[in-house]
Amino acid sequence: MSGDAELEARAELVNPALEWMAGLDVAEFERVFKWVAGASDRIYGLRRNLAIAMGNSGQRRGMAQLEEWATAADDGLRKAARWALEKLQASRKIG
Repeated sequence: MSGDAELEARAELVNPALEWMAGLDVAEFERVFKWVAGASDRIYGLRRNLAIAMGNSGQRRGMAQLEEWATAADDGLRKAARWALEKLQASRKIG
């Protein structure tokens, strides 16, 4: 504990649910990550990382979000979402 409330971990960011983070719109992202410089520009990088995590999770709960992201204008997000969808679909065939 640092004694400085601004340096303490925020409860909503300790082991956050992938679905919760994936569902953040730009305004919510900026509110949650207001301390991040250029937060609105960074949402696509976060979403790309979330897509990869969702694909690696093996859980199909985020399929609808991944399908939406698979048509995103951002190339990195689009590719990550398509990769995740392929991985989840392949794991369904195996398991």
